[in-house]
Amino acid sequence: MAGPSTLPIVQINLHHSKSASAILARCMSEMQTCIALIQEPWILNNAIKGLGGCGQIYALYSTDKQRTCIAIKGLKAIFMPQLSCGDLTVIRLNLPISVGRSMDLLIGAAYMPYDAKDPPPQLEVRKLIEFAEEGGVELLLGCDANAHHVAWGSSGVNPRGERLHDFLCGTQLLILNRGNEPTFLDARRQEVLDITLGSKGVADLVRD
Repeated sequence: MAGPSTLPIVQINLHHSKSASAILARCMSEMQTCIALIQEPWILNNAIKGLGGCGQIYALYSTDKQRTCIAIKGLKAIFMPQLSCGDLTVIRLNLPISVGRSMDLLIGAAYMPYDAKDPPPQLEVRKLIEFAEEGGVELLLGCDANAHHVAWGSSGVNPRGERLHDFLCGTQLLILNRGNEPTFLDARRQEVLDITLGSKGVADLVRD
């Protein structure tokens, strides 16, 4: 994101991997200011591990599966537990964007379970979007959506993707994905399953 200086933001699913966590931690340790929106972090003894050097780690620990967190360096953020759960982590910060000007910004990392009974997005994500729109607060939301739609670069459309796309069309959020570089790869297939969403003010700041 552009501002007085560039703010690197990464969105990543670590697949509960110790080695992937170490790579992310090494990259972030070399940066003074950065944010990571993380899905499926490495969990050991009910705690998020492997992210030393990533700055402050925000997450709502609960009895549910802990599948999201946010790491932030070089900026002061406020954790929003009332908007968070195991599958959604939300922080709020005041982001400098020019001399004498800043943006009140909500940032979320969301995981949308592929085996959920209800179509995406889940209730907590809906409440976050409603909270931001009603309060006039800008929103950046990184999602592991586990959903296919050509609107965000997937090779096709599945029912989950169709329902999620229909929901997004009724909001003020913009899909920030560009191109169709796969966000998921394994030995059998590759696909775009991850979405980055932003309000208009956020979209205007995105670079590269």
